[in-house]
Amino acid sequence: MNISIANYKIVINLFSKYEEMNLMAYADGNVDRMIVKLENGKLNTEADDLIKKYQNPFHELFYWIKGEIQDIETLGYVINYRETFDLAKPKAGDSAPTAAQTEALESLKKIVLIHLTTNVIPAFKKEKLGIYHQMM
Repeated sequence: MNISIANYKIVINLFSKYEEMNLMAYADGNVDRMIVKLENGKLNTEADDLIKKYQNPFHELFYWIKGEIQDIETLGYVINYRETFDLAKPKAGDSAPTAAQTEALESLKKIVLIHLTTNVIPAFKKEKLGIYHQMM
C-alpha cells in the first residue's frame, strides 16, 4: 500500500474518532447526522475503495519506458550483431574457411541488412511512432 494512501486512511480514522467523541454530543446522538463514522458513510467507503484501486502511474510509466528502451537496445543489438559474423577468424582446432564459405557469409550479411532496412526497421519505426502519436 502506498504511504500517502495509508496516511489518507489514518486521517479519515482520526476524523472518525473526533466525530465519535465530540460531534456525537452536538448531533444529539443521531448517527444519521454523522459524516465519517456512518457504517455506510461515503467518505469511509471511498477511502477503502481508493486504497484497493490505487495504482501508482509513475510505477507503470517507469516499466513502459524501460520496455521502450529495451526495444531500442534490442534493435541496436541486432544491427550490430550482424557485423560479428566472421569466418575469417577460425576457433582453435577449426580449419580456415573456404572462399565459398566466406562468400556465403557475405551474402548472408547482405540479406540480413536488406531485411533489416526494408522490413524490420520501418515496421519498428511505424509501430513506435503510432504509439507516440496516440500519447500526444
